[in-house]
Amino acid sequence: MKKIIIFGATGSIGTSTIDIIRNNKDFQLVGISYLSNHQKAKQIVKEFNIKHVIVGNDFKAIDKLLKTTKPDLVVNAVSASDGLVFSYLTIINKIDLVLANKETLVCWGSKIKQLAIKNKVNIYPVDSEHSALYSLIKNKDKTKKIKELIITASGGMFYNLSYKQLNNVKYQDAINNPNWKMGEKISVDSSTLLNKAFEIVEGYWLFETKKIRALVQPQSAIHAMIVYDDNSVDAYIAKCDMKICIKNALYQYSIDDSKNIKHYKNINRINYQLFPIKNQYLKGYGYGKLMLSNINTSLPALINLGNEKAIKLFKDNKLKFLEIYDFIDEFIIKYKNKSFKSIMILLNLKNK
Repeated sequence: MKKIIIFGATGSIGTSTIDIIRNNKDFQLVGISYLSNHQKAKQIVKEFNIKHVIVGNDFKAIDKLLKTTKPDLVVNAVSASDGLVFSYLTIINKIDLVLANKETLVCWGSKIKQLAIKNKVNIYPVDSEHSALYSLIKNKDKTKKIKELIITASGGMFYNLSYKQLNNVKYQDAINNPNWKMGEKISVDSSTLLNKAFEIVEGYWLFETKKIRALVQPQSAIHAMIVYDDNSVDAYIAKCDMKICIKNALYQYSIDDSKNIKHYKNINRINYQLFPIKNQYLKGYGYGKLMLSNINTSLPALINLGNEKAIKLFKDNKLKFLEIYDFIDEFIIKYKNKSFKSIMILLNLKNK
């Protein structure tokens, strides 16, 4: 039985992870963290008889919890850049990480990868696209070389809207993704297509390639594809259920997931809709290429932090939907010479 800690236990991913643990005798939940949902946390503590609980993201409390419980796996389901602290402390405590917090790699990818290698820590992705890529690569045709990786985007509800319509989008509209049940922050990121840019960067650090791009797949049936050097394709097709991804990660991708992988001779003959990302007003995806070109600089962290601040302003009706991009651009210019040699520097800028 593997001992599990869930950081961010009361959120969407945390709740789904608990459902899996509840129905699997292979896992024991030994500790949790949460931010503010006290009622839900109390229910979890009571059901699983948990003795170790953290409220918030205090360094010392997290480190003490990890050292006290000695888990086999840590699930980082904390939202936004707050999750970086949890990932960092998990890795330096030499514990394998089930990662649902893409900001960890977007903000501090180089350092996180170095630490993971140094401490012999495995990082298992939970994002549906990266989970799919992990399974595809694990089950790839060993006789062929991979030419590129493709992740997909639903496009969200706003993909075909005009400039005027997009300017009238409200926060409540943006948090209602048509295909996935997700947290508020990632739902807004999906609607601006910034989530896809962040996933490109996450994919770079996980799979060590810049040959990764996104296509719109409105049905969210195809989650990722690998294209071989002969232009044949393996596609990962599954229903929109994050529990598939979480379960694969908890089992460290030891489950035979090949049934979800479909093989095609040519990418253009797939029987599902696939489009390039084209909406000129939804500029979020464009940041992906910019971040890849500046992957070892502070730019990815600045784009992420600027975006987090912009989302708060959008929620408070202080920014219009399309002004999120303008805010990010101004944030980059303002802090372009900022260096993030320590987590505290990064978090201090986040909290300004």
